[in-house]
Amino acid sequence: MSFATWVRTAAAAALCGALAGCGGVTGPSVNGQVKLDGQPLAGAQVQFVPKTDPNLGQGTATTDAGGNFTIAPDAHGNNLLKPGTYRVAVHKTEMKGGASSPGGGMGSMVDVVPKEYSAAKSRLVAEIREGNNSLQPFDLRSPKR
Repeated sequence: MSFATWVRTAAAAALCGALAGCGGVTGPSVNGQVKLDGQPLAGAQVQFVPKTDPNLGQGTATTDAGGNFTIAPDAHGNNLLKPGTYRVAVHKTEMKGGASSPGGGMGSMVDVVPKEYSAAKSRLVAEIREGNNSLQPFDLRSPKR
């Protein structure tokens, strides 16, 4: 094989590899829904944090208008969960107050999800296995007033 043929072959192989991307990033996917007081919770951040083994990885998703979310690895290995037990935390911040509130200004951001579902305190747990994981809805409850 001539040097020119070798260079063309190597360049073609490199181009094919670049166009294919990583291609080997696979892992479990997770589908679920978040509700607050029985209603779908749109725009909430759902975070899966390993309960005991930090080597399992973490995943985050934002719920859609129906409160649904999906966590799946992308081509770069983001959101790559490994089978295991995860603590599930949910947050959703909204602006309260604003120019019409006393003192004017921008108001303040508050988490509309009760603190008991935050990463440090959440008792929500999910067991993730290989393949597709369709979870039961997480039905969060506001404190009784």
